[in-house]
Amino acid sequence: MSLNVLFTFFCIFAAVSGRNTKTKWSKPNRYDPTESPLFKQEILKLMGLRQRPKPTGISSHLRRLMSAPRYMIKLYNSISQNQSFHDGFCCNNTIADSRALGADTIMSYLHPVYGKGPKLSHNHAKFHFKIVSPVGEKITATEFRLYKARTTPSKYWQNSTFVLRLYQIIYPAQVLDLIERRVLRSWDVGWQAFDISKAGKSWSESPSNNYGLELSVENFYNHEVSPYKAGFVGFNGPQEFHPFIVSFFQRDSDDSYSRRFYPEFMKHKQGRSSRVTRSANSKAGANRKNNSHLSNKGICQRRVLYVNFRKLQWQDWVIAPGGYSAFYCHGECSFPLNSNMNATNHAIVQTLVHLMNPKTVPKPCCAPTNLSSISVLYYNDNKDVVLKKYPNMVVTSCGCH
Repeated sequence: MSLNVLFTFFCIFAAVSGRNTKTKWSKPNRYDPTESPLFKQEILKLMGLRQRPKPTGISSHLRRLMSAPRYMIKLYNSISQNQSFHDGFCCNNTIADSRALGADTIMSYLHPVYGKGPKLSHNHAKFHFKIVSPVGEKITATEFRLYKARTTPSKYWQNSTFVLRLYQIIYPAQVLDLIERRVLRSWDVGWQAFDISKAGKSWSESPSNNYGLELSVENFYNHEVSPYKAGFVGFNGPQEFHPFIVSFFQRDSDDSYSRRFYPEFMKHKQGRSSRVTRSANSKAGANRKNNSHLSNKGICQRRVLYVNFRKLQWQDWVIAPGGYSAFYCHGECSFPLNSNMNATNHAIVQTLVHLMNPKTVPKPCCAPTNLSSISVLYYNDNKDVVLKKYPNMVVTSCGCH
């Protein structure tokens, strides 16, 4: 089923909802389009999902406690509300927001790959996540986030200084590739964000070579200490401080999501010429009289259409939003086409020809001239949190074409 047919479902739903708000009926609607399995299936296809995700064991209370969902919710709010950020930083104390602005999909990976693999040193901490790239998208950046809690400072500053080194495991217990070296104090508290984009890209291209990360911590005297004794929180710590990975993806140019609801020329509307000559023949005059009774409500314009995810009973896997205003275009495109109808030159010519001979060509159609995207935050089957941008989902303006 095409996207145009899906949009027709939306229009039917809007029409049914509109009648219910204006008319008092004693009998409920016999048919609700949102109850149709076909409707839900087409929405899932539009979201790039073969079936409805079923993340088990994640309640709304647990969602508020887990580190990755909390971070992704903040990131979603930052993007959705178009909050301004300064010097590349925003609400999450990371440059991730600047990366998010150019990303089509953002995925967080919270659940580790279990199993005691060999380490280069018994004092090292190992972090291993399974990185899965969305189909038709390429990874652009990856970030590893690790929380450091406060530790009891020593009266000697040398014992309160830690040098940490984060490595990509090239070959377990043998070859490590240094990603970053960082100096911290015992009193430092908060999330530490590491740019591991090189490792993320290699794991995405060759998942079998993903052996994870190793973290080493040394004191001022170059003696290795356990990262956990230095205050770093691992998978056994509080859930709100569990380490996780965030990856940013962009769609390939030939991806199916680049297809539009409507033909491409509707996006790039032509400027209306100020020198269009309108014939003052009798047919045009008669048409003005016939359309004089039309109010502003009857002309081509944007109308209200709200898609409710909760009504689809998807609240167990769709985190945000609860729904969105899709809008739709409806109304007459009759002569004369006013400036507020956003008519193209072609639509004006078509209107004039229609006036001369209505049987030759129809009137122009009321259709979207500009569309905008929405972002949806949801769980996939692996309980990973996904923030995905869907283009051309909201009608921002209408016109005659």
